[in-house]
Amino acid sequence: MKMNGKLAPIDRQRRILPWWRVNPDGSYVFFVRLGSKPIEFEKGKNAIAVSSLDKIPLVIDILITAVRNGELDDQLAQAKKPPTAGRSAHAMADGYKSI
Repeated sequence: MKMNGKLAPIDRQRRILPWWRVNPDGSYVFFVRLGSKPIEFEKGKNAIAVSSLDKIPLVIDILITAVRNGELDDQLAQAKKPPTAGRSAHAMADGYKSI
């Protein structure tokens, strides 16, 4: 926004999606998103099962290393593609990968 010919910051509320959720058994499911779309690690698996909240930083460190080494390039490229007919966002959210 411009005020007096200069750009001025403005505050806006943004919707921030959580990157994990708690399962009924107390474990966690961690999602990695590109924009608002979860990354699919394997066919039908777009999350990582984590046994406890204190292990999520370890999972994040592993994912950072994998991205830096190019190990998730295919998954990230796939997530950038527009959605195909027949796949709903709800159906994609049901699968997850265990580590």
